Amino acid sequence: MEWVVVDTIQALRSTLAGLPSTKGPIVLDVETAGRTLTCVGLCQTPPRAYCIDGRLIQRATKTLQAWLNKQTSIMHNAVFDLGVLARAGLHVPTWEDTMLLHHTCYAELPHSLAFLQSIYTPLPFHKWMAPGHVKEEGPTDAD
Repeated sequence: MEWVVVDTIQALRSTLAGLPSTKGPIVLDVETAGRTLTCVGLCQTPPRAYCIDGRLIQRATKTLQAWLNKQTSIMHNAVFDLGVLARAGLHVPTWEDTMLLHHTCYAELPHSLAFLQSIYTPLPFHKWMAPGHVKEEGPTDAD
């Protein structure tokens, strides 16, 4: 996966222009530290994903809102992400929630992102890879 950090208004405009709504939905994920928005992740066409600096979000709400109005966003636990984005002044008008969709199909199974990622992808749970989040029981090279 190639990660592109978006930390200027110019880079944000260029990134959003390269993710047209005609290519399909966009995966959107919010990361926070407490109540502070630290970044918004976007991915439409793997293997490239974008990380928009949370400080930039506050300065670019008009640009982001105009773009969000044309997108279908896919989130996991959208209630959380939508609340964080609303506090930042953004409204996501069209969205799907993988957690709710999975619950609809398989109510008896767990619905965490870690569980869904483990059964629907060959990837290790990504948050175990972040500094400070490495766990002894997490995925290893042997898994």
